[in-house]
Amino acid sequence: MSPFQPRYAGLSIRLIAAILDVAFLWISEVAVVGGAWKIGLLPITEKELGEGLGLLLAISFWLFPAWPYFTILECSKAQATLGKRLFGLQVTDLRGHRIGFRRANARYLVKLFVCLPFLAGFIPIAFTPRRQGLHDLMAKTLVVWTRGRVRPGLSEADLEDWRMES
Repeated sequence: MSPFQPRYAGLSIRLIAAILDVAFLWISEVAVVGGAWKIGLLPITEKELGEGLGLLLAISFWLFPAWPYFTILECSKAQATLGKRLFGLQVTDLRGHRIGFRRANARYLVKLFVCLPFLAGFIPIAFTPRRQGLHDLMAKTLVVWTRGRVRPGLSEADLEDWRMES
């Protein structure tokens, strides 16, 4: 079996993919929530909407769909959200294998609570050798290019990392 020789995805391509994911989620949520409000499924007046209840609804409608979107898609067979798939990126473990639900969930939660405030958790992507953000480092994941990718296996560098973690 060939060793895992990934091409790590950098900050700019990951940022563009993330913007596309957020846009997709936002458009979907506006359509669903707007439609539900229009047909009377959300009993909220325009006045209440302007008084802050709309912000609370927006936050809750953002957090709940975003969690399964990122977690389920990143541990799926595709190993990527729609934005990542568009650019040929995948989320893997340190050996290049598909991640499970628990690791995808941990990655999302770290991203939500540690990385998103002030975006500081994303800065390491620009400086770490494997282009890992804080959420990747904590969840022990990589974001790699799939085009031209060698089959998953274990390289000497990955083997050394694995030995250090054990």
